Formats: sequence, structure tokens, C-alpha cells
Amino acid sequence: MYFVKVRFDRDMARFQRRMRDMIDEMVNMSRPLMSDASSGWTPEADLYESAQEVVLVINVAGIDREDLDVSFHEPYVRVAGTRPIRVEPEGRTVRYHQLEMGRGDFERVFRIPAKIDENRIEATCSEGLLTVRFKKLQAPQPRRVPVHSGTKRG
Repeated sequence: MYFVKVRFDRDMARFQRRMRDMIDEMVNMSRPLMSDASSGWTPEADLYESAQEVVLVINVAGIDREDLDVSFHEPYVRVAGTRPIRVEPEGRTVRYHQLEMGRGDFERVFRIPAKIDENRIEATCSEGLLTVRFKKLQAPQPRRVPVHSGTKRG
């Protein structure tokens, strides 16, 4: 007869936190495979910022510029579009061996982590990448207020 010694964490909250951290780490190791869109595909995206701007880059290879929609409602930006479903010519039978590229509609919503000048948002699409640049609002600079001598009133 064999005995297996098992040690359970006595602190259940710590155990739950460790499990949640492991699951979060596992999920974050790969790009999102699911989205809220009914098509179930999500294009890859990078969101980063510098001192002057926040930049969002999304992989939109195979999507025409006219099929992309970018809208901003502070502090969120919504990017939606459609990658056409490839249709084979009539009468031609194909057998897929691997099918990984997402097709159909997609929608992504990102929270922009800074105050943005809504009049200075630029979107460009080049070489399969949609790049949206959000210029940050300049922080108010301290202003010197002159102090004048007061005059005595009667």
C-alpha cells in the first residue's frame, strides 16, 4: 500500500489568489482568441504611450481601409471592421488543411490611459497595420501672477 502525502494551503484566500494568478498568467501568454463580436475572431493589437502621445497599432491585413471604422468617446476608442470571407469560384472544391485567419466582422474597444486632445487624433493604414495616434493634452503650466501694489481707498 502506498501513501501519498498532500499538503493543502491552510489559507484559502491565498490559495484562491494563487490559482487566479496562474490562470491570468496562462491567459496572458497568448493573444486573445475570443472576442465579443459574433464572428469570434480578434485582430492582434499593441497599445503604448510616450510623453507626447498614445499609439494603437492593430493588425488589419486583408481589410480595406473603407471597411474600417474608428470612433473615440473618451476614454475609449472603438475599432471595428470586416475581413471578407474568401469564396472559391463556383464549381471549385477545396479542402482546407489549416484554417487560422479570422474572417468576418470584428470589434475591439480599448481604454486610452491618458487625457487626449480629441482634435488631434490621426489614423493611418499601411502595410496591413492600422495605426491610431492620440496626441496627449498638455498639462497646464504654472503661470506667474503679478502682484500689484494696492491703492488706499478713502
